[in-house]
Amino acid sequence: MARSKWKLKDYGSGWSANEISDDLNELSSEGWEMYKTLSIPESYEISRFPDKVPGLNDGDSVAMKFTLRVMLRR
Repeated sequence: MARSKWKLKDYGSGWSANEISDDLNELSSEGWEMYKTLSIPESYEISRFPDKVPGLNDGDSVAMKFTLRVMLRR
């Protein structure tokens, strides 16, 4: 019985969608198949202007950074 080989690949905020796609296509051509993807939060930031009205209002923002972890096997 053959055992699978596993590889984890992390794509952080420095990767563009095209770069991720190109990298995954290259890994696929080497025989790797995507098994699972996970979104791992790195940071959250809320910017809120002082206002008497509670909650988020015009001009407020929420930003999130995350890493995409891809589990591959062959």
